[in-house]
Amino acid sequence: MSSFRLVRLQGVSYADLVLVRGEREVSLGRAGAGERCDLGFVDDLLQLQLVVRRFGWTLRLDDVADELRELVDLVGLGDELGT
Repeated sequence: MSSFRLVRLQGVSYADLVLVRGEREVSLGRAGAGERCDLGFVDDLLQLQLVVRRFGWTLRLDDVADELRELVDLVGLGDELGT
């Protein structure tokens, strides 16, 4: 069983996580990655995307910090995470 390190942190956050299915949207809140944004954090977001898709939802990132957007775009996953 994998564990996600997506946590809500005071002052250090990188994106709003939103679940989307059809017209419905459910906000999960802000997600942070500790002191820095890295590929491990992007991997956790992608794993979460896989999990929510199994239930018919899609994960969308809103209000994405530049640091995370650049990293996601660098690895070519901007479309996958809706950034």
